[in-house]
Amino acid sequence: MQRHVLSFSSALVFALASAEAGAAINLDFNSLPSAQGWSYIGLNTSAPNESSVFSVSGGVLTQNTIGVVSYAPSSNRYNLFDALTPGLDYTLEVRAQLFQEQVYDANNHWAFGAGFFDGTGHAYGFSLGDAGVKTDWGYYAGVDTHVTHTYRLVSHATGVNAGSAELWIDGAFISSGNVGNYGSCAPLGNLCNSVYLGDGTSGPNASGNYYSFSMAPVPEADSYALMLLGIGLVGFIARRRNANLPGKLPA
Repeated sequence: MQRHVLSFSSALVFALASAEAGAAINLDFNSLPSAQGWSYIGLNTSAPNESSVFSVSGGVLTQNTIGVVSYAPSSNRYNLFDALTPGLDYTLEVRAQLFQEQVYDANNHWAFGAGFFDGTGHAYGFSLGDAGVKTDWGYYAGVDTHVTHTYRLVSHATGVNAGSAELWIDGAFISSGNVGNYGSCAPLGNLCNSVYLGDGTSGPNASGNYYSFSMAPVPEADSYALMLLGIGLVGFIARRRNANLPGKLPA
């Protein structure tokens, strides 16, 4: 009976914590994202077909838009629509390597990256250029993007820092700042509450590999409290169970 109580308590606590936090998003790159529920968007470009830009091999997604002609607004990217819970903070983590960037606008480096629109009018993203990493709040030169790194964005949708994000590379904090703010979802249309991956801009092009992609809500304080409560409850039941085992001497 106590074993059943222990299992039920564990399942209940972690189910509640997961429900509070929302769903995680993962890509495995054993198949194209379009085979995993994502939509390929080839807009105003000379390479409108997915196979002209993306391929997968050995669990790696390769992008190549070098030489592609595009007209604003344009993209060669993937989107996962209606994917997020508005108002939650998210962690987006991508392991990637840039091969080459082809730039026509020195201020535009959004040809190889990832990001999301959180359903509140805020846009979070990063992209890799030959000379560094582009975010909404700055361009960080000196990062060797031609070497494989793990890039992480942590969003802040609410609270004092609402509309800001943090950039981490290989587990090290790099910087934080304000992100794009459209004021509402109206200017974004169906992009609002979506996740994207790939070449999301006209003009600049790029090639490179994506090795992993994952995204998950940042647990809120009450979720942490719930999990700690559950761990304490499970530990208490386990101690009671051990104390009642045959031959167990009282403490």
